[in-house]
Amino acid sequence: MLNENLELLQWLYVVIVSPILGGIGWWVRGWWIKRSSVKRRRDRIIKDLSGLPFEAKMVLVTFYLECTHTLRGNPSDPATRLLISNDYIKIRVGGGSYDAIDSYLTIAPIIWECMDAWVAEDAASISRILEDLSKKNNHE
Repeated sequence: MLNENLELLQWLYVVIVSPILGGIGWWVRGWWIKRSSVKRRRDRIIKDLSGLPFEAKMVLVTFYLECTHTLRGNPSDPATRLLISNDYIKIRVGGGSYDAIDSYLTIAPIIWECMDAWVAEDAASISRILEDLSKKNNHE
């Protein structure tokens, strides 16, 4: 009788409990890996944005302050060219012609998602940019 109960418990464990626990473990592991890879990617992007030159940061802060994904700007500006070469910004045709100096600049979605965290982490640099932008606006 004891052997039969032990065999029944072993069978239940092998057939029912073990696959369920394995599935739960597989799901938790996948969720954890995805979560950590997203966090690593976001941290890398924030680090890259913090290392940009002042003028390039000013372009990104302008997007952030306007609360928009797309702005009209000059794609031949050196700071904008740097952002375009790093795939932070894409050029869209603007002004109704393909040879317009001012084009629509669209920020990449992954950069837009990290903007709040970047502004919070790079607050000292952003505050200098805001001061510079307010001086420009006062002179105009």
